[in-house]
Amino acid sequence: MHFSRQNQLVVTGLLVQALTLMTTGCGANSTAPNPPANGSNLPGQVSIVNKQLSRDGKPWVPHGFFQVAFQASPNEQNVPNFETQAQAYYSPQEYTDMADAGADSVRVMLGQTVGDPQNTKLYSESFVNGFIGAVQEARKAGLTVIVGVQDESITQDPNPTGLPNSATQRVWAQLVPAFKNDKGILLELFNEPGTGPDQAVQPSDWQEWVTAMNSTIASVRAEGAKNVVIADGLAHAGILTGAPTLTDSLNQTAYAAHPYTFQESSEEERNEQAFLDNSFGNFAASNPVIITEWGQGYYCGPTNPAFLLFFLTYIQSKGIGLEMSFWDWGGPTAFGGTRYNYPNPVVSMYYDNGSLLTCGTAERGPGLTINSWYATNVLPSKVL
Repeated sequence: MHFSRQNQLVVTGLLVQALTLMTTGCGANSTAPNPPANGSNLPGQVSIVNKQLSRDGKPWVPHGFFQVAFQASPNEQNVPNFETQAQAYYSPQEYTDMADAGADSVRVMLGQTVGDPQNTKLYSESFVNGFIGAVQEARKAGLTVIVGVQDESITQDPNPTGLPNSATQRVWAQLVPAFKNDKGILLELFNEPGTGPDQAVQPSDWQEWVTAMNSTIASVRAEGAKNVVIADGLAHAGILTGAPTLTDSLNQTAYAAHPYTFQESSEEERNEQAFLDNSFGNFAASNPVIITEWGQGYYCGPTNPAFLLFFLTYIQSKGIGLEMSFWDWGGPTAFGGTRYNYPNPVVSMYYDNGSLLTCGTAERGPGLTINSWYATNVLPSKVL
């Protein structure tokens, strides 16, 4: 999630409510949950076999959602509205609802600041324990879980890092003991790394990336993690082409792309197949790739409906999975959202821009199409 692409509304009034409900809902302020003695007895176990993802012994192309409720520390002062709402209204029932919507997986992220015990200002042990509990609730609901760490501005880090570092490794040291026995939990090492301008990735940038990723992989393996690990590409996960081979003692490394393919200035879709090929598609021919985050902007562009089907057909043909953005961020200004009206009781799986946004057309958003694809595993012939 590249937060420089949208305005972040700041609210503090809901934060107290968020903390209260986190205490009673996901147990964020309770004692650490006891991890299962052996998570291998749960469904949804994932491994990489012959450079392909496998789930419970069968080839797997993930269909899931990205949940944002756990990225911001309860000790932060300037928490964007969507984060506060997502925290406040979180419920384990959401994972059952995801499964009912056809999902087999969910992606959740923990902010590096809240998860690093050396961050004396923002670290919260109880929040980390609540996050672990939420992951376990998702597993109980039958979902495979992609767990990630991120350090973008949303975490309130005054000096966010562009690559995983020692603080990232300290966060994983908090999480791995609870997750290492359950291969139904994948470890996305660091969200949207970058070393410079998004479209100017140089060989030297990849060298920095491979050094940082290899160090992080080694650290989680040293903690005993047998899980599949996921490395995001550079340029905020926009580019995988050119990525060097990573070193993993278990050879269980997948890769993540976040192809937010609209142009920031006009939000017109870049729908050339060559763009997708060069960004991540060609790389996926010989490496397991998951799109762990993707949304279609505000769905105002006139070509968006056609591009949606083109894009979904493209990734399906490549065997690339999708964690759709976002499950719990659904206000009228939601960046790349799929669901509208969260956290109200009735949540729509689409945007109707004729009433919500000022756009040239009143096209619906991607939610119903995604929902149909997930539920039936068949792409609709037209945008729903």
